[in-house]
Amino acid sequence: MSALYRRGVATLLLLVLAGGIFLIVPTIQTPRGPLFLQVSNTSSERIQGLSGSTGLPWRTGMFFVFPEETTPGFWMKDMNYSLDIIWIDGRCIVQSISANVSPDSFPTSFYPEVPIRYVLELPAGGASRYAITNG
Repeated sequence: MSALYRRGVATLLLLVLAGGIFLIVPTIQTPRGPLFLQVSNTSSERIQGLSGSTGLPWRTGMFFVFPEETTPGFWMKDMNYSLDIIWIDGRCIVQSISANVSPDSFPTSFYPEVPIRYVLELPAGGASRYAITNG
């Protein structure tokens, strides 16, 4: 079974907030519990990514969705912290992990080993913390 359970990469979690307001939050289920996602599915959102951000809250990540399988390059331009970049194919299987990618690596770009459909970015060490592995 894939580290990102085969029920699908993304599910939706319905949260009820004070005052009866509902919020739908995309999540993925890992072996160590859910991760809440910021979804990046437009070209401009994918280009911006986490650049300029100061960090990710606990149990959150950025989830990039591509319209088809591809081999996108990711770089650490304007990043303020290290990341794990998790490369996921169209069948929702983790193909590889670029661990502990430092902002100091810019302008180097990182690529998946095979075409992918999704990318999950977590703070450095997140893949290990949530027991996300290849396959």
